[in-house]
Amino acid sequence: MRHNRVFAAIEAVDPNIATAFEGTVRKALHQEFGAEEYSSWLKELRLVGQLNGDWVFAAPRGVVRDWVELRAAHRLEALMAGAGAPEGHVRIVLEDDLRDTLNALIQPGANVTPLRPKFPAEADQPEPAAGAFTFENFCPGPSNRAAFNLAKAIAQGAATAFPIVLIHGPPGVGKTHLLSAIAAEIATRQPRRRVRYMMAPIFIQEFQDALAKKRDMSAFKAMVRENDIFLFDDVHRLAGKRVTEEEFLDTIALIISLGGQVVISADHGPQGLDGFDERLRNTLRGAADVAIQEPDFELRRRIVEMRVKAHQAMHPDFTLADPVLDLVAGRIAPSGRELDGAVQQLLLCWLDKQDEITPAQATTWLQHKFAAPQARVSVEQIIKAVASFYQMTGPELLQKTRQQAIARPRQIAMHLATKMTTRSLPYIAKRFGGYDHTTVLYARDRIADMGRKDPSFAAEVDAVAKAVRDGLV
Repeated sequence: MRHNRVFAAIEAVDPNIATAFEGTVRKALHQEFGAEEYSSWLKELRLVGQLNGDWVFAAPRGVVRDWVELRAAHRLEALMAGAGAPEGHVRIVLEDDLRDTLNALIQPGANVTPLRPKFPAEADQPEPAAGAFTFENFCPGPSNRAAFNLAKAIAQGAATAFPIVLIHGPPGVGKTHLLSAIAAEIATRQPRRRVRYMMAPIFIQEFQDALAKKRDMSAFKAMVRENDIFLFDDVHRLAGKRVTEEEFLDTIALIISLGGQVVISADHGPQGLDGFDERLRNTLRGAADVAIQEPDFELRRRIVEMRVKAHQAMHPDFTLADPVLDLVAGRIAPSGRELDGAVQQLLLCWLDKQDEITPAQATTWLQHKFAAPQARVSVEQIIKAVASFYQMTGPELLQKTRQQAIARPRQIAMHLATKMTTRSLPYIAKRFGGYDHTTVLYARDRIADMGRKDPSFAAEVDAVAKAVRDGLV
């Protein structure tokens, strides 16, 4: 019997301490936490003994270990000292860990550190946090600064007011980068915190394998649930998979009930996540959500510069002149992945010729990567389309008035100009009649915020954008 072997080890260490724990310490825990919590979380806790100055307790399940660490470890330390035990920190381990280390534990002076059980597929899953994605090589700007600041606060343990966070935006704007950076930062600065980054396709596959009994379901649950921070990428991939959705919902509910935190990424905000079960939709609607927009020209240029500097670590002589940087930032689709691909293409060409790349050469080499001409619109086209949509003329739209019938469409036009063109904020402001660029910035963020809160307004803005793309001016 495993428990008998454990208590044999306790008696070999110090029977008086074992007796004190089973008597006065348990009684005090029962009185302090109440019958219900004691029965649920503390009754099955087993004292193993003292190891390297720490008091080692065995828990039967990971959730019990987590609860005790969060709620009762400090009281255990005080009560053990009050019962005459030598002072020491409390360490909670799973009994399954003790099974393999018990013989070493009962030897005097043993130096053994029990390990948490590894999920069989853990070694095979990607580790983006250990690679290129960090806060240091993320390029913050107006379109992503709120998400960047929140992610850093989470990584530093200062955002506990937000148990569930949803970071959303179109593909290629940096959502995966931020989730991976959180994991990397925690691994470096707070290695004792348990953090797991997981992509939705891996969660789906591992859960389906566990359902098919290819693996023990308890091992899967331990892998995803026994974390202080759970980082889940591309939650929209779960839509329509009801059983998987339910498992995911149970997972995040348990993590936050134990004081943990869940950070989720998606291509759309809570109102745009169609196809989910209503319970999961409600959970996501209740999350603290922050949007990442497509980067404007200035940020795209900084991203390109950063990518060039990253390649210079291996190719110090590789550079791109300012006109080429402007060309890439202005004509490549506004996605970090596509910008990175363009820089890689130019690096390949540079390696072939080992000479400065001219704008003409860059145009030739990147021709297949440039945004389709029909997808490019001008600020003037947007002004005409918005004015037509709201049944007014262009000059009427540009009037400097605060009347909502004109001011709101003008804000929508400014918002679309930042989304659908590669023009800078000052350029857009000038085309709208000489406003300051901060006015354009406010309009962009205001319209985006209203769209997140009001699905009908978001649909209206989408209809105007479609009118621009279809040339309905």
